[in-house]
Amino acid sequence: MKGQHRAEGLAEELALMKPVALFATEFTRTQQTLQPLARRLALPIQVRNREEEQALAQELLRDFRGRVVVICTHSDRIANLLEALGQPTDLAEVREFDRLWILQVGADGVRRIEERRQKALP
Repeated sequence: MKGQHRAEGLAEELALMKPVALFATEFTRTQQTLQPLARRLALPIQVRNREEEQALAQELLRDFRGRVVVICTHSDRIANLLEALGQPTDLAEVREFDRLWILQVGADGVRRIEERRQKALP
């Protein structure tokens, strides 16, 4: 129940960013996390293998450059995905469920990463 409540709050927060695509791993939990957002935006959840960050990064850079996408993955895979997207990081695995990482790639190719916490639940 708490996870569903957190996913609803996350949907409200992420919908403001106007994503055009949603990605989750093949595991049910990541897909369940994105379900409220998918319903709200009427977008399908595209499933990708959690260990194929390089392929996902290539797809994102090819098909979604300059657009907002949401990726729900596992904490032990975030650093791999960021590296595949050209953002080397020494990001340690995080065990909390309230973290968001936002990677922005400017028109000049400069990358910036921002770590946020999900807004507090009522």
